[in-house]
Amino acid sequence: MVLMLRWLIALPLFLASGRAQTPVSTARPETVQLGRIRARAIQNLNRLPNYTCRETIERSRRQPPSNRFQTVDTVRLEVALVKGKELFGWPGAETFEEGDIGEMVKGGAIGNGNFANHARSIFMSSIAKFTYVGDSTLDGRPAVKWDFRVPEKTSRYMLRIGDEQGFAGYHGSLWADPKTFDLMRLEVIADEIPANVPLKQASDRMDYGVVNIGSMDFLLPKGSIMTLTDAKGNESRNHTSFTNCRQYGTESTISFEDAGLDALPSIDPAKPLEPISVPAGVMIMMVLDNEIMSDKAAVGDAVTATASVGVKKGKTQVIPKGAKFKGRITLLTRNGNDYLFSFEFTRIEFEGRHGPFNARLMDLGSIVDRSPPGVRASRYLNTEFRILLGKDGKQLHPAMVYVRGSRLQIAKGLRIIMQTEPAGK
Repeated sequence: MVLMLRWLIALPLFLASGRAQTPVSTARPETVQLGRIRARAIQNLNRLPNYTCRETIERSRRQPPSNRFQTVDTVRLEVALVKGKELFGWPGAETFEEGDIGEMVKGGAIGNGNFANHARSIFMSSIAKFTYVGDSTLDGRPAVKWDFRVPEKTSRYMLRIGDEQGFAGYHGSLWADPKTFDLMRLEVIADEIPANVPLKQASDRMDYGVVNIGSMDFLLPKGSIMTLTDAKGNESRNHTSFTNCRQYGTESTISFEDAGLDALPSIDPAKPLEPISVPAGVMIMMVLDNEIMSDKAAVGDAVTATASVGVKKGKTQVIPKGAKFKGRITLLTRNGNDYLFSFEFTRIEFEGRHGPFNARLMDLGSIVDRSPPGVRASRYLNTEFRILLGKDGKQLHPAMVYVRGSRLQIAKGLRIIMQTEPAGK
């Protein structure tokens, strides 16, 4: 099993002046041009409404001496820009969270800032120094190109690997439309990486386009490519796309649309939900409601399961047959000829009641009689699962299983056994 570095690129902090820097000399055409590009960028950033988009991140990795990137996984999130702050949430969740995206997406390369805050830091402050390059083309379209640089002493561009972090100086380029002065591409490359951060290279490229939100058009990032190279030469690449953008308000919900799974069953929303608490130590047998396929599913996608039998503790029924468990995929990674897969259920709903759910996976499918040492094997239809065991016979990773085969396909109806644990464990 290969353990991947946990990387985070934190957003550049917004050092807002709110105004474009006054050109040194209006007599030079390129200086006038830069002033118009910056003014156009600031105008666009200031008029943006609070909005949200579906963010899909395809993550791949290349290890020397290989010249080919190998797909690692796909992560699906909802990202929102609210009052100038980037917020993140899972598809189908009720709210966004302000905080560390690295706490949501465990393992691998992950970053933020490409949605809006790179542009805010560069155009809405005086920290970047620009150099005119000249006329250019971008994807067959006429463009003007400018380079820029932000030194380490004024940069708020943070790099982090594990517990090591620091602010890096960076340079980059922008391409703009010579007629409208709209931003077409923004490229950021770290060049003064702190010595304590074991990273050789880091870059982020954002491509812009016109997106309709409500009844108006706005210039927004439509995609980005982030590339990181660690001290050993291992290279990670995240290809991100932004889709389904819409205005965000206090009454908005985070949509399941395009989540890659079937519509999820739900209890009647007209009925008020009463809180419920499930005691620890309860063994629950449930069946999966969703088909999960590696070519469609992504980390962050919602999953549900249904209790196949009622559960009693003593003489008291704590979970009735038909109770719904709601959660999401937390790991779906190709590992040689296998997949590493995990999910978690965090909510339970039944009979007009709902509450948090915390449980560990005990078993999947039907047990296979003969299993290799240190493995508990099981099967459901044509899919084989393997759970790694420690010397004490307990699972090494309470929520993770190996799924055999070059293509993952888990059918609806998979038998799942979980045991509830104390809250917060």
